[in-house]
Amino acid sequence: DYPNPLALSKIDLGGTVAVVGAAEVVDGTGEPGQVLEAGGDSLTVATGRGALCLSRLRSLSGTLPALHQGQRLPLLAPERVAA
Repeated sequence: DYPNPLALSKIDLGGTVAVVGAAEVVDGTGEPGQVLEAGGDSLTVATGRGALCLSRLRSLSGTLPALHQGQRLPLLAPERVAA
């Protein structure tokens, strides 16, 4: 069970959890979880079916980590996907 009392979309940025303020489908290809573009409070990540631009990111711990093109974000374990 994953508690989410505020019903906010979140992403694991490799040890830092961030709230996603907006998401938009964009053109792009790569391995799922691969950072295609990063800057400021947004990043574009490859998915299994294209790419998403995630913007207005806010870290729950205060500071967003430095992300770079080509970096691979952690994928959810199969049991977490099914939950």
